Amino acid sequence: MSLFDDASLVLTPNGYKASKLYSIKPTSGAGDMTVTRATTATRVNSSNLIESVAINVPRLDYTLGSCPSILVEPLRTNVVLRSEEFNNASWSTINVTVTANATTSPSGALTADKFIPTATTGAHFIFQTGLPSNTYTFSVFAKAGGETTFSMWLVGGTKKAEFNLSTGTNTSNSAGVIANIENYGDGWYRCIMNFTATAGTDVRIYGRDGASFTGNGVDGIFLWGAQAEAASTVTSYIPTTTAAVTRNADVINKTGVSSLIGQTEGTIYAEINITTFNSGVFFSINDGTSANRIQMYKFTDNKIYCDRVSATQSATTSISSSALSVGTYKVAFAYQSGTSYLYINGAQVGATSAATFTFGSMGKVNIGSRFDDTSTFNDRVELATLFQTRLTTQQCIDLTTP
Repeated sequence: MSLFDDASLVLTPNGYKASKLYSIKPTSGAGDMTVTRATTATRVNSSNLIESVAINVPRLDYTLGSCPSILVEPLRTNVVLRSEEFNNASWSTINVTVTANATTSPSGALTADKFIPTATTGAHFIFQTGLPSNTYTFSVFAKAGGETTFSMWLVGGTKKAEFNLSTGTNTSNSAGVIANIENYGDGWYRCIMNFTATAGTDVRIYGRDGASFTGNGVDGIFLWGAQAEAASTVTSYIPTTTAAVTRNADVINKTGVSSLIGQTEGTIYAEINITTFNSGVFFSINDGTSANRIQMYKFTDNKIYCDRVSATQSATTSISSSALSVGTYKVAFAYQSGTSYLYINGAQVGATSAATFTFGSMGKVNIGSRFDDTSTFNDRVELATLFQTRLTTQQCIDLTTP
């Protein structure tokens, strides 16, 4: 028999509808997940275009390629106004003209604007003011339009990140700034910077490095989808018009499934993609409380952890990896009283846990969050599987080997 035959629950980015993500096992529907998100949200579709999906619809996201992943993100708010309208009065301009709807955007629509430095000698930039002090992640989609370099600024134009849209690289940052650039195809890049602001904050976009130069009134850069989030990591694009817009968290869970969960022994397995090591749970089985639970999560120290706690334990038992880089991971936790172990990408990590325990009845599964539907993953889940037996060492090696 195969491991698929042995599994009690197999969940992949497969069939879905509003409020539902179907499991491929069991076929009875007993393992189908309930999906809740009380706002619309965006994803990258199979045509590599950014599109909006309706309330409570799970996001099968194709950012990683031809196969989808389940995108799970926390609540976030885009505080930039007119995120696709850089010619609007919400954006102040200095030595810049903006041509509206000048080219096709990453959404496939003719909604990207062109930022054109004028023939004036000086700094050329657009900006919005008045953000309160906070840690911000500022992002914008940009494409070369004659000019190939530009810079993004926070905190009244004192902290910057520079980008080259010809080479697709982040070329220089101010002290304390963390920046990244992501390729969205067709010359488009999402350029991202993060900084903790201790004074009133502007978001600014400058031609070149922000220093004085003379434009020609023709060449520039195309812009679309500006976003500023009061957080240390970027999330999927949230479009705005006249006011800030909040996207609610994705909550994917199922209650009443104690028959699918190994209560005295078992194995939980997930395939995930990590783009940033913020704190977030990607797979949990539990009783709806913190009293009886197993959860696998990433943390800010660049490690993957598995926590186990039961009503008979005096403290949480944790096993962790060494520090990891961003990427794709296959993670299995095989548990049984007296012998539990964690495997990541074909190798056991951490020590075998010899703690003894007895679980109360666990009847809830969470994908991308913990027992109380919080501590959201903020990344992509490619597969989640339950086994009602503790798999052997060799089975865990085979299961998690990339």
